[in-house]
Parts: sequence; C-alpha cells; structure tokens
Amino acid sequence: MNSSNVLNAFFLSNPFYRGTAEQIILIGTGICGLVFSWKHFPIFPFSRMLGGVLIIVAYGFHWWAHRKHKQAHDESMEIQTIVTAGAFARIRHPLYLSLLAMNVGIGLAFGVMLTFVLALLTIIHWVLTALKEEEALMKRFPAEYKRYKQKVRWRMIPWIFLGKGCVCSKSFPGVQRQSGLIPVSFGMEKKRMSVEDRYKERYKTGATPWDIGKPDFNLIEIVHKTPIKPCKALDIGCGTGDNSIWLAQQNFQVNGTDTSAFAIEKAREKASKANLQSSFIVVDFLKNKIEGAPFGFAFDRGCLHSFHSEEDRRRFAENVAAHLEKDGLWLTILGNADEKRHGIGPPQRSARDIVDAVEPSFEILSLISTHFGSDRPNPPRAWVCLMRKRNIA
Repeated sequence: MNSSNVLNAFFLSNPFYRGTAEQIILIGTGICGLVFSWKHFPIFPFSRMLGGVLIIVAYGFHWWAHRKHKQAHDESMEIQTIVTAGAFARIRHPLYLSLLAMNVGIGLAFGVMLTFVLALLTIIHWVLTALKEEEALMKRFPAEYKRYKQKVRWRMIPWIFLGKGCVCSKSFPGVQRQSGLIPVSFGMEKKRMSVEDRYKERYKTGATPWDIGKPDFNLIEIVHKTPIKPCKALDIGCGTGDNSIWLAQQNFQVNGTDTSAFAIEKAREKASKANLQSSFIVVDFLKNKIEGAPFGFAFDRGCLHSFHSEEDRRRFAENVAAHLEKDGLWLTILGNADEKRHGIGPPQRSARDIVDAVEPSFEILSLISTHFGSDRPNPPRAWVCLMRKRNIA
C-alpha cells in the first residue's frame, strides 16, 4: 500500500476514534502543563472561562447535529441518505466543526500554550478529513452530492471556510458511516420510498456500499462448517451476484432474485464470465412466487434488516419459509444493534427482532455476532443467523 492509500484510509476511517484520541492527547498535555508549570497564556484566567464556554457550546452543537444525523438514518432505514435538517441544512460538516471547536476549547481551558498549539493543528486534520470525504463522495454519488453542494454551499463556517462550489467527496469503499453528511437522493425526506424502490434507486445511482465484489466470508464459513450440502438454493436480494456465483461454484443450483434490473444484468454478466449456469431474475420476492421452489437453502445478506416494522419482517420470514422444502435452511446476515455506531451504516436489529420475525416459521440453529464481509478497515457488526424451517401442521 503506497503512502497515498495509507493517507486516504486514515482520513476516511471512523472519525469518532480519531477525535477521541485527539482529545485524550490534548487533555493529557493540558494536565502536564498545569502540573509542571509549562508556559501559559498571558490572559490565562480569561482563556479558561472562554474555553469552558466553547466546550459546552460545541458539545451541545455536536449532540444536536448527531441527533439529526441519526434520526434521518433511522427514519429512512437507509444505508446512506442525505441529511438536510438542522445544522446540515446550513453547513456540510457540522460534526467536524463541533470537534474542532471542542479541541480549541480544551486548549483555551487549560491555558497551556503547547495544548493550544496542538488544538490548532487538529484544524488541519479535520479540514483534510472533510476534503478527502467529499472527494470520495463526488466519485461515489456524483449527481446527488453535486445537488447537495449546490443547496448547502458551506463546508463548516459560512463565509469563512471553503465556501461555494468546492471539489468534494465521501467516505466509502463500502462505507456506512462517517461524519457530517449522509448522502442519497433528495426528496426522500418528503416521500418515503418502499424498500424495493430504494434499492432500485441505489443501484441506478451506484450508491451500493454492500456490493463488495466478492462473496461474504460468513456465507463461506457457514456452508463449509455446517456443512450445507449442494441443493437448489435461493439468493434473495442477490445484487450483482457474487454470493450466488460462489454457491454455484460449490455445485448449488442457484436462483438469484433482485428488484434491480441493473443489478441482475451485472449478475448475469459475472456468471457468464465464470462459465456458470445460474438463474438471475428481476422480481419482487414479497409479491411473487419464485420459479423453482421449493428450495433446500435460502440466503439473504441485508434483506431482512431492511424492513422497518416487525410485521414486514415477519411477512418476509413467512415468505422465505413458503419457498423452502421440509427442513430447508435459511441463512440471513443483518445489521447488529449491539454496535454503538458513531456514524451511518446498515440498519441495525436486535436478537429479539430476529426471534420475533422468524418464530414460529423457523427454528434457530445458530445466531452469531460477527461483522459483515467488507473491504473497510472497520466493517459494521452483523448477526449471522442460520435457521431450519419448522414443520407446522
């Protein structure tokens, strides 16, 4: 990995950990400065008061911005959406701004010259982070993010920091997280799209962080370790087909389904290049009976967790059961609510959510807390749940 890639990986890594490390260093140097009488500001008592006020205001602003950030994610159930409420309607990186203000406040509160200089240096860190994140965003979501830039012109401080028409981007190779904005299509705040329509839109725009270009390691481990013998298999929400193709290579007879014609076309191209006979069809799984049923094995990665209501998740599970033969197996991989996320990511569900959805249609054979297969340095937590269809009279 060259130095440019290392820097990109650093600036696009989880900002929570970097911000926490910065504040630990600043507080540590501030305490040392007080203990060992390092050089202080000439206006030290006043700076302490000013710093305290700045910390309180910055913390409140951070809480408010993060709350809006999280609300938008929870309400739209998106892996990524554009947040336009609250501070995000005025500046593109309010969370970074609040971190900057907190750091400067710490430097002022301690009144130690070294602490204050280090706090000022963190400005460079967060400015570069914003630039790198926007650079990635423009590549990943050129149309959507361009519209967001036109609507919200200022990065952090209006009329001061990097205003109108800057070059920008986002934090992904497979992202779901980060800072001051969460991209996706405008208009979603006003009109909620169905799960199926959202995924169609995401494939159309290329906003598909879940598409990692290879099979998820969790699927590979479960199939080999259980083991699950080759049989007729259904890949629900197969996307561009990487998991389906891997199953076909293990001698499963695979039917892959997705609501996105674009994704299915890509899946067919991949299967053709791999010289595999797999069936990929554009179909709404909840509204149509899938040809080839009953299946011995069903798999979904990120479909079950996309449904917001308990009723919809239960209906999804019942439909999976309807497509399986007696004692058929279902493996689902979904976002894990045990992760305390500081940023955006896949929808998160609890263990109880899973149980409530699959009972009484399925018997849970294993429920493992792990993480999604991903090319990111800190992939989101996941549940990997293997179930057997119950024989209900």
